[in-house]
Amino acid sequence: MTRLRRRLAEFPRADDGVAVVEFALVAVVLLALMLGAMDVGRLLWIQHHLSTRSSDALRYASLRGAKSGHPATAEQIAAYLKRGLTSAAPERVFVDVNWDPDNKPSSQVTIEARYAYDSLLTPIMPLEGIVLRSTQTTVVIN
Repeated sequence: MTRLRRRLAEFPRADDGVAVVEFALVAVVLLALMLGAMDVGRLLWIQHHLSTRSSDALRYASLRGAKSGHPATAEQIAAYLKRGLTSAAPERVFVDVNWDPDNKPSSQVTIEARYAYDSLLTPIMPLEGIVLRSTQTTVVIN
């Protein structure tokens, strides 16, 4: 009986397994922070590539105006933008090309690229509806 009482008296002070429980609690928080940081980094990476490719496609459009001998269509410009966009799924990229008033020299060309971002955290926390955008405007040269 005294042995049982002694064990019961020591039970509140026993710290066996405390480190495992603390690690389990802290690991969940650290894992969530790591996934969140990776997701934000991925979002910024895709936004950067979308902006860079929009700029490249805008230059492509400005050099291939109506008087260049090989004018580019909106479909060709969109394909050019998507072809070099390696960080994002091309089927999720939507491109609008507008010429004001037309694609002759001294007219303006505007490219708007949109990407429906798919978060890595969607299974854990629904983050739907994030759309990355890049809009660029310049003057048609040729």
